[in-house]
Amino acid sequence: AIGLFLMAVKAGSFTLAYGDILVLVCAFGFAFHVVFVARLSHQHNPVAITGVQILFVGVVCFIAGIFAEPLPPYLSANTAVAIFITAVFATALAFLIQNALQKYSTPSRFAIVLASEPVFAALTGYLWAGETFTLRTLTGAGLILAAMLISILVRRPKDPVGPSH
Repeated sequence: AIGLFLMAVKAGSFTLAYGDILVLVCAFGFAFHVVFVARLSHQHNPVAITGVQILFVGVVCFIAGIFAEPLPPYLSANTAVAIFITAVFATALAFLIQNALQKYSTPSRFAIVLASEPVFAALTGYLWAGETFTLRTLTGAGLILAAMLISILVRRPKDPVGPSH
């Protein structure tokens, strides 16, 4: 949590903005998602879980999108290809891999691994968009990666794997 805070909040700005509230709401949704998938992954096929996830989110986002913005007058071929690639590889395939592998770990450990996403997003921004790393960003990324490694390397005997939690 501290690492994400250091990466997200600008130095000297400790106010809670609208975006911060959205991040907090999303964090609760993320936690629910990880625990829910951990329970389902032992009982159902990962392909079925992924299909239901993608369908549910697609319908909810489509409905929300209708009210948020008008539909574009047309969709260029480049945009359609980008949407397809993002939908298939960055969404469906990523969720399928997560759903297939999550049953081999605990929800808490899996959440820590998934929490490394901001680190890789920052690295991608650095490599592709020319964004800069500050000492604060590097410290935040280091704390996130350290938490991830500690959670993976430190084994607790009472850490169950499976739907019994």
